Amino acid sequence: MLKHILSLSLGLVSTAVFSDSTPQAIVPKKHEVFLEKYCLDCHDNETQKGKVNLETLAFNINTIQQGESWQKVLNAVNSLEMPPEKKKQPTEIEKSDFLDNLSETLVTARKILSDADGVSTIRRLSRREYENTLHDLLGIQISAEALPSDHSNESYDTIGSSLYMSSSQIDNYRKISLSAIKEAMKVATADHKLMTRRIDFEEFMNPGIKKQLGIQVDIQNRFSRWSSQVDKFSKLPQNTAKRNAAQAEIKGKNKWDFYYSWDKFTGAPSPKEFGFVDAYDALHWRSKWEWLMPHFLAYTYLPHRDKGVYITTDGNTYFKNRFHIHNHWLNGPYKIKLAVAKVGGRQLPPTRKELEPLTIPAPDASRCFLDIDSQKGNFTLKTFQVTGSIDKPNIIEFDVVKKPEKLFSFKLSERGDSEKRVRNLNHLSIKDVGVPNDPAIWIDYVEITGPHFSDSEKESYQRLQQWIQRVEINEAEVKPVILEFSKIAMRGRIPPAKFFEHLNSFYRSHRKAKLSPQDALAEIFSIILSSPGFLYLSEKPQDSNEISDLELANRLSYFLTAGPPDEQLLKAAISGQLKNKTTLLSHTRRLFNHPELIRFVKPFIEQWLGLDRLDFFQFNTDKHLDYTLGVKKSSREEIYETFTYWLKQKGSLINLLHSDTIVINALLADFYSIPGVQGDHFRPIKVPPTSPRGGLLGMAAISAMGSNGEDTSPVERGAWVLRKLMNNPPPPAPPNIPQLSRLENKVVSTKELVFLHQEKAQCAQCHRKIDPIGFGLENFNAVGKWRTMDDRKGVPPTKRMIDPTGKIHAGAEFKNFLELRNIISSTYQNNFAHSFTENLAAYALGRHIGFTDQNWVEALVAKAKKQNYPLATIIEELITSDVFRKKL
Repeated sequence: MLKHILSLSLGLVSTAVFSDSTPQAIVPKKHEVFLEKYCLDCHDNETQKGKVNLETLAFNINTIQQGESWQKVLNAVNSLEMPPEKKKQPTEIEKSDFLDNLSETLVTARKILSDADGVSTIRRLSRREYENTLHDLLGIQISAEALPSDHSNESYDTIGSSLYMSSSQIDNYRKISLSAIKEAMKVATADHKLMTRRIDFEEFMNPGIKKQLGIQVDIQNRFSRWSSQVDKFSKLPQNTAKRNAAQAEIKGKNKWDFYYSWDKFTGAPSPKEFGFVDAYDALHWRSKWEWLMPHFLAYTYLPHRDKGVYITTDGNTYFKNRFHIHNHWLNGPYKIKLAVAKVGGRQLPPTRKELEPLTIPAPDASRCFLDIDSQKGNFTLKTFQVTGSIDKPNIIEFDVVKKPEKLFSFKLSERGDSEKRVRNLNHLSIKDVGVPNDPAIWIDYVEITGPHFSDSEKESYQRLQQWIQRVEINEAEVKPVILEFSKIAMRGRIPPAKFFEHLNSFYRSHRKAKLSPQDALAEIFSIILSSPGFLYLSEKPQDSNEISDLELANRLSYFLTAGPPDEQLLKAAISGQLKNKTTLLSHTRRLFNHPELIRFVKPFIEQWLGLDRLDFFQFNTDKHLDYTLGVKKSSREEIYETFTYWLKQKGSLINLLHSDTIVINALLADFYSIPGVQGDHFRPIKVPPTSPRGGLLGMAAISAMGSNGEDTSPVERGAWVLRKLMNNPPPPAPPNIPQLSRLENKVVSTKELVFLHQEKAQCAQCHRKIDPIGFGLENFNAVGKWRTMDDRKGVPPTKRMIDPTGKIHAGAEFKNFLELRNIISSTYQNNFAHSFTENLAAYALGRHIGFTDQNWVEALVAKAKKQNYPLATIIEELITSDVFRKKL
């Protein structure tokens, strides 16, 4: 077997010719014995366990693929995965010698292969970058949903190799850009008068309820008269037998079904005589009276109805408080202002059955959150805490952007109404105290004002208006206008003269076709906005790997703001100063405080941590009442806000693993049962060392991703921790996973069920690493609330107590989640920093980070380690490195 390895190795070596002075990356031959002794039993030509064949692995590393294969060998031995625990183990001296030599060889291999194969991939703008760029250029916010998604598995939407361009996409870009430019021109040439609309719901709610009461009373009176007549005639002697038959037919059913038989009774009048279509119509309205009238009447007894309205908890559509932004108003940003209050307790006067007044307590504080939902209830725009009184209501303000072809209609509801949470609480109230919940929130008014254009948006509109006016006054201005627009659209680059000649020719042909100067100009602008110079972040080919200051400005801007360079950055680039590390660092730090930094934080965090999994399934809101759409949205924002906080505070990346500071708002504080947090803004809160919150593993969104919407998935959670936090991703699950059919109808705990994966040899290799970590996270339920008992259906009471103990494979033991978190945050800091740096670099550079990149990645991480892994510094070091400032 050793001879076979040598022959293959020498055969491969002979294919490469080196001079005496050329560095070579050769694994020392003495380690053939190491592989023979500890590896080849499972990974030779015949066995190839895990599809790994080490007999064909060349000792002379000539290709990236060979280097990556040796890197996997290094990682497996280094992490104690190989050899397996039950196999013969190398001595510490043998292992240390092998790892040291292999590590040094791989460093050399990366240097050789990197020098030979430096690649820079040009790429087009991703869909979100395209939307941002159009906004920054035109001042209009559009949706590019017609374009296909840019995401690919285990990749970022900035990776150039996956951002392909098809003919259908080019056509879509043309249509989208033309629509955007026409909308921008419409806004630019319109009167920017501030529109205001105030909605006092009581002005139509109270008359509406009064009208409905009148209608329902009239219906009930007509039904009573008709049913009385049916009763009268059914009791006549000639109808006795028919009456008995009808009563026998409905025995055990709804007593009102009797009136479906009205036409069997001689002399009985038709429901048509009383204004009903037929008996079904009459009985429908009668049932409506029965369930609708109590709610109408209860609402009329509430105080302060003359000044505002209540959000009721009965699901009655008459009491939904909806509002919208008028379609004929300009598209753009609007401010919504609401005056709202929480409802206090009250007393109901005694009835004939009660000697004392009935005291209704003030609603629980967890109900005093207002959801701003879409009219269909399929998403929650905002959730606000309500703390004011009816005498001194809260004034809540938030912004929305009215976009073309979007209906902006909203409804106000108590937290969780769209997930039936409110109705479930109402049913519980009826069951517990015999009466429905009182309303928790009172609304004085809603006020809509806008559009409130930002200074940059106003500047875009003024520029467009001036271009249109110049061309309309003198069409000789077409060429300079096109040049000016192109220079801005192309982010400082100027296309060749031939390009402008073609555009000018197109303009003339459009004018001959009777298009107005403005419409013809829109057509030309749309061509520019769908041209390669606009759609691609291309860099001029050069003999060296240098990039220009302007190209560097684009790299930096699209990395940290997902949009084109602002004026300050362009000025630095045009002056030729941006390549200076001091200048580059200054602009990097400035962009850390840029209003559009969220355009970096949100998509990077979303893709790095895989938060899109939160949208893969529906959460069972009957089981998890508190996990509303508003909480789900806020739990996502918690991660963005936490990352931004530590970035701006110059905090350590390790704070994402464990910290005594969390960044939450009142809604999440209520969800986490953390007292004393008031207000809707996210702010840092100190938590004790015994708190499970603090770090990614304590965040609801992370726990929720490791579930199916109803129950936890220890396997999914454990695999996520290995992939994202410990930089030790398990391989994909193999096909034809054996079913544990013998467990059908058997009573087992969740831990017993999952642990049985390790019975099968093909499963145990991965699950021994995954499962213990997942078990350590079981105290978080499917939506991230802390628990001590398993709530999975079918688990018997005797096995519900959660056992979070375990041992990290080839690592430390832990007794509970807190110990698991401490082990990960202390032992695996470097793994986490390495994984973060690779992912950050892939996102920033628009290419995969591979074998040849490991030298500079490890150097950057080593430098960060000496400073306790400062988050801001890691980003700064990446931006000021050669790999970012050059084509590497």
